[in-house]
Amino acid sequence: MDGEGWHNRGGLEQVEPDRRGFALALDMLMSAISEEWWCAGWMLDIEYDLWALVCGDKQEGRMYKALYESGEMEALTALSEKCNGWWTADGFVELPVWREMYANRR
Repeated sequence: MDGEGWHNRGGLEQVEPDRRGFALALDMLMSAISEEWWCAGWMLDIEYDLWALVCGDKQEGRMYKALYESGEMEALTALSEKCNGWWTADGFVELPVWREMYANRR
């Protein structure tokens, strides 16, 4: 990834230095999925769509099957756990904050 995206990369400074690589890898994967599925560097609300797949709220459809079969679903889960966070259009947030944001949106 060239560092040019459609979302804010703020919040990375709150990630512990030994976890930043995982956070950046998660960002790159989420952006790549957005590009692959919607031809957009950061599709509007992709963070919610991907989290619904990761946490099991949505387990159907072509995208779910493709991400599961490719191992990207497992990678999203592992990276979010390793960096203790999730990327949003507004930047990086820690997992407890993200889970609350997600729950409040449902």
